[in-house]
Amino acid sequence: VSLVALRGQVDNLPPLLAQAAVVVIPSEAEGIPLIALEAFAMERPVVSSRVGAAAEVVRQHTGVLIAPGGTKAARFAQALAELLAAPGRRREMGKAGRRLVEAEYGRERARTAYRSLLREVVTV
Repeated sequence: VSLVALRGQVDNLPPLLAQAAVVVIPSEAEGIPLIALEAFAMERPVVSSRVGAAAEVVRQHTGVLIAPGGTKAARFAQALAELLAAPGRRREMGKAGRRLVEAEYGRERARTAYRSLLREVVTV
């Protein structure tokens, strides 16, 4: 078992996420990181750069946000070390992430939002 795996493009992500203790998103630029939602769906906490809209999904109870700046790598390392040493905390963050995905990003909610948007666009 490796401590870190850099996979690049992956066709079947869920089995890999199931093996992960923590998902790291060190992006320099990002919208809403889809990988964060995928990690949450698999009950995995996230350590992410505080960029773009990451703060909309990675919250204190679902993961750790790392602010930009000179010591960013050290802060990522510290957050990872703390989470790896706290399996109960990781488990609770993972469960909170799953609840977030189910409540705010489920298919039915997305369908409803798209219908509403399309109705608005069509009536304009």
